[in-house]
Amino acid sequence: MKKSILISLGLGVLMLLFASCGGGYNTDYSPPGDNSSKEDVFPAEIGGLEADIKVLQKASDAIAIQSKYNDKITISVIRFDSKEKADTYFKEQIVSEFDGMSSRSSGQINGKWFAKGSKGKAKAYAWANNNWIFSISAENKDYFEKAIDEFKYISK
Repeated sequence: MKKSILISLGLGVLMLLFASCGGGYNTDYSPPGDNSSKEDVFPAEIGGLEADIKVLQKASDAIAIQSKYNDKITISVIRFDSKEKADTYFKEQIVSEFDGMSSRSSGQINGKWFAKGSKGKAKAYAWANNNWIFSISAENKDYFEKAIDEFKYISK
């Protein structure tokens, strides 16, 4: 009897730890369509800050677009031609970027990558959804929360 209680308690603690290590945000939204414009993907403004949207890279296997909101918030989106390429990029590039943060975690749950971190007051979160990678960074928690509220591919 004691053994089964201890096992149940141990499993409960492990489940709690597993849940707390996850991303903490709902990212189970359909990614943009292949024909979506950058204006369809990014909010026109966040908290009164207007979007400055730029294509950073356009290659045969990927396109990277970034929107800055007065240097307070940055949202980046990369679309690869396959989930495998997106996963490899996330594991090799995104996770290493988060490694430089003072507080961070990353992992893959149910085949989906995530990374979160903070450095000083700045906060960042990134996730992969099929062949898409999304990231949000902001200079502080208030701007970060505003970005989460306005970007349609993530919610609390």
